[in-house]
Amino acid sequence: MNPTAASTDLKGLRDIQVPDAVSWMPQTDAWYVLFGLAAVVILLAAIRFWVRWKRNAYRREALKELEVIEAQCAHESGRLAGLPRIPELVRKTALAAYSRQQVAGLSGDKWLSYLEKTAPGCGMGVPAGQLLNVVAYAPPASLAGLTDAQTRLLISSAKSWIRRHRA
Repeated sequence: MNPTAASTDLKGLRDIQVPDAVSWMPQTDAWYVLFGLAAVVILLAAIRFWVRWKRNAYRREALKELEVIEAQCAHESGRLAGLPRIPELVRKTALAAYSRQQVAGLSGDKWLSYLEKTAPGCGMGVPAGQLLNVVAYAPPASLAGLTDAQTRLLISSAKSWIRRHRA
């Protein structure tokens, strides 16, 4: 083989042509419309979430206060001071969620039925509701007879009502 012929053959070779990179830009205007609609939907969902979060601030505040009351009631010495705060907290939460005309005049069984109506199945029925009435209206000396189970039932029912009531 002739060395000059081989070198001339190689002179005619060219590098491999690599194709251009595929563009990630949308090819039609419909994609821009779709991206715009998706952005609007995401923005509306974020606004709705923020409004709902702000609207439920009273619930978060009430649940924090109920945690403090629960910690206070966990000790025998703080139970007599903590128990009367539970009906007050439930009433205060109801006043934050509903109009004063609906809530302020209710007491006794009407109050309990209202609580059950605004959050069905929350546990403010017969046992917990009666405990709520006893704790709300009984003198502090008579609260010493409540058991730990009754205290836990009252706290869990109040917590359930705060979380689940429909405003």
